[in-house]
Amino acid sequence: MTRKILMFLFILIIPLGCASVNTVSCSNSSDKLNCLKANFHSLYHNNYTEFWSILHKSADEVKQCASSTKTAQFLGLVAIQSNNAEFNEFFSDIVEELCVSSPTCFCTGVSHLSDENQQMLRIMLDTPLFFDKKSLEKARCLTNK
Repeated sequence: MTRKILMFLFILIIPLGCASVNTVSCSNSSDKLNCLKANFHSLYHNNYTEFWSILHKSADEVKQCASSTKTAQFLGLVAIQSNNAEFNEFFSDIVEELCVSSPTCFCTGVSHLSDENQQMLRIMLDTPLFFDKKSLEKARCLTNK
């Protein structure tokens, strides 16, 4: 009898627990990149498509260099310090490309960051993944300002 009661509770409790899982979404947020930053791990694991959609859209805006604020917001993702290789490679690729192809835009965006985030970017760019270090040095992205 006790076994049947435990089984009944087990069968009843498990679905209720699963039903209460909240899926994070930034689709209704006016500032999707900051929403992603605030919910990084949850969004990546529970809403992968939206996670990458937000990042790709933000990266496209950064490449156009139309807004130093948006560039700074994107570069500020360095503060996440994720162990997620997929994100780290994507982020490094965009940051290194921006540094080399549009150093003025890069430096303007960096100037809006905290000293700590600027230092994190310097450390990241000190060991680039996609461009050689000489290219970054030539673009003057590694200088201390």
